Amino acid sequence: MKEIHFRGICKDSKRWVYGYYVHFEDFSQGINYHGICSGYYNTHFEVIPESVGQYTGVKDKKNGKDIFEGDIVRIQNLKLLYEVYWDKKEARYKARNGGCVSPLCNAYNVFVEEVVGNVFDNPELLEE
Repeated sequence: MKEIHFRGICKDSKRWVYGYYVHFEDFSQGINYHGICSGYYNTHFEVIPESVGQYTGVKDKKNGKDIFEGDIVRIQNLKLLYEVYWDKKEARYKARNGGCVSPLCNAYNVFVEEVVGNVFDNPELLEE
């Protein structure tokens, strides 16, 4: 069974929180809530909507670390760093750096060598 979980930056503490994504909106009441439910005593944390990223189902080869949308990764045998994103057209996760695009994995191999950061905490990594 595919493991589904999310992460986002908590609006209050500015720390990453992990769990299930909750989105509720009622514009007639001025409510537009984005949150992560951590699962511990059903604790909800309001998060910055742009920071929310889903777990891709893939772990990096070096540390076995979960790979999320928005992560910056090193792809095996390539020198550039890539940003992980969801390709709506192909309905799969990919990694991109400018015009260069790479799949995260295929049926036989994981191509991500290592997660080195993310676009929210380390945007400068993609500028190098």
